[in-house]
Amino acid sequence: MDNTYCLGEVSTATVSLDAGATAGAYSAVPSGLVIDAATGAIDIAASAAGVYTVTNFVAASGLSIGGVQRQSLTINALPLADAGADISICSGETASLSASGGTSYAWDNGAGVGSPVSVSPLSTTTYTVTVSDANGCTSLDAVTVTVETATAGSDATASVCNDNTEGTSAVDLSTLVGVSGGVFSATGGAPALSGTSFEGNGLALGDYVYEYTVSGGGLCPDDIALITISVTDCITSNPCTAPLLPVVISGTY
Repeated sequence: MDNTYCLGEVSTATVSLDAGATAGAYSAVPSGLVIDAATGAIDIAASAAGVYTVTNFVAASGLSIGGVQRQSLTINALPLADAGADISICSGETASLSASGGTSYAWDNGAGVGSPVSVSPLSTTTYTVTVSDANGCTSLDAVTVTVETATAGSDATASVCNDNTEGTSAVDLSTLVGVSGGVFSATGGAPALSGTSFEGNGLALGDYVYEYTVSGGGLCPDDIALITISVTDCITSNPCTAPLLPVVISGTY
């Protein structure tokens, strides 16, 4: 008769005894098994792992001589599942997951079976491993793979006037990027910014390029977006906005 369980596998159980040997009082040795003396119901979850002898004793009564039945019951401890420490990788990289504590390992989220296994998540993902031991008992543990990525967003452009009397000559570069946390830096002779503001008043016509860099935090590569500001002659490019000049008519009337 198989009276073997894994700790926590079921909430209650009873031992298998011969027919007729169920009317007496139940007891178990050694201590650690939680058993109902009247019914023989065993609280597996509340009991300790171990090997026990369960006894059903029927006292003599009248013409009945009574009797004793004994059965062995085993509660196996669960494996100590360990999925390892959490991992951080850069986007596009592969992480190796290693579990321990049993004889076989099955991972969720498509990671497969065994230990180690390799995964390449596109975003931060938690992997749960089911660890099984030689007794067929199982337990779970989880590990999180954090995918780090530095994203500066897309390149951007804007135009301003080189004369603030002709139109808008300033632009705040922070309004041109969709990602916060980066740093602007001038390239190729572009003027220094005032904070994140570009001022085109009085500058030579042309394009001025700035790099917007978002740090990878030392773990992953930095990402850079290029911000191009075109300084234009707004009157030439928009002749209808030119100021009106007085008209002088000469001649004899």
